[in-house]
Amino acid sequence: MNAPRLVATALLTALALCGADGLTQETKPSTDGAPPLPPNAARVNLREAGAKGDGVADDSAAIQVAINKAAENTVLYFPAGTYRLQSIEITGKSGLEFVGDGHSSILQWTGAGLPDSYTKMMNFTGVSNLRIHKLAFDNKGINTFGGVGFYDMKNVTIQNTRFYDSARQEKITTDKYAYCFGQGGTPHENILMTDNLIQDLELEITHARRVRVLRNTIERPVWLGLCWAAHGPGTVLEDYEVVGNTISDPAAWALTFHSEADGAHRVSGLRIADNVIRMNSPKRYGINVGNTQHMKDKGSVWEKIVIENNRIEYTPGYTINELHAICVYRTPGDGTLDNVVVRNNTITSSGVLLNWAISANCLKNSTISGNTVTGALHGLSITDGLQGNTVTKNSMEVTGTAYRFERSQGGNTVSGNVVAGKPKTPWVQSSVHATDSVDFGK
Repeated sequence: MNAPRLVATALLTALALCGADGLTQETKPSTDGAPPLPPNAARVNLREAGAKGDGVADDSAAIQVAINKAAENTVLYFPAGTYRLQSIEITGKSGLEFVGDGHSSILQWTGAGLPDSYTKMMNFTGVSNLRIHKLAFDNKGINTFGGVGFYDMKNVTIQNTRFYDSARQEKITTDKYAYCFGQGGTPHENILMTDNLIQDLELEITHARRVRVLRNTIERPVWLGLCWAAHGPGTVLEDYEVVGNTISDPAAWALTFHSEADGAHRVSGLRIADNVIRMNSPKRYGINVGNTQHMKDKGSVWEKIVIENNRIEYTPGYTINELHAICVYRTPGDGTLDNVVVRNNTITSSGVLLNWAISANCLKNSTISGNTVTGALHGLSITDGLQGNTVTKNSMEVTGTAYRFERSQGGNTVSGNVVAGKPKTPWVQSSVHATDSVDFGK
């Protein structure tokens, strides 16, 4: 045997089994959601189990009984129809599949007008290996919260569903949910949300590991398109991807990952990529990452965050002068955002006034590169405690200030950025550190 050839063969085999991150397929965490049920899984037809699905009868009791009786590895099939219900509780189950005949199989909430009109139509707690697909949910007339709730979940797939509100209230007072993965005792694990349509409601997946949100369409969310929020100390976000979604006309944020409670949280491994965000009337942020300005999160970790290849579009004539298209923020003094990459994003507008199209602060060992902004008032702002960052090859075509660089702590490189058009002020800079390598151009 030729020893060098054996070594080469072993090396090629290892490379084939490893991804770019050096992990073998066996050691990479699963992100496929729920595993498929076995071919011999039991199947329950909800009509045959006593639900009428006629849009008149209250089917809550019949659905609850069928779920309670379901053994592990059971398909719960909802034939086409409208199944009215108030609140269903599912606790401690494993291996359930909820399926219908597409958007003609509708689960409709009937709690409008009740004193507790925030009640969720379904609550899953401590459930694993759950699949929901080919169904529609109607959060009819919800005033606050509502939707389908999840706590302490593991291995969940939600695919090809529609979630809407057929009696949408014009007055917006608070969040109104489609699906809400709330903060329970333990983090959710292995959640796949793909190819769903959500209208006039919002999606929240908080306190979670290994999440994929892929190719969903979210239209007119009442506050937030997709939200991860720290509602208490110790909230976790790890290995979380939001890729290829389309979000239009959020009332507040299209995509937001932020803390709403004081205390230490952990955000590590967030990727926001290839999403399209369209604003057709006055709204707020496109993409927001970090703590809100009135919260304190000393001791929190915010790291390994990638925001890339997103397109944020503002309709001509749309005017806002308050917030940002992309914002990465921590309260100065609370800590840094480490290893952040904001690259190759495109922000377009016509006749639109923004504050700063891209605003970031407290960055450490991070990169902002290849972003393009046209039509905003101000372009790119990076400030406060900047350490070891690279800012390069961005292009800002604005009317006010193209770039702002302030309050550095050193080791930053700024070069090759383009000032397009005729801004009033190409650069604003102050407190540049002696160890910075900066070329502000003309």
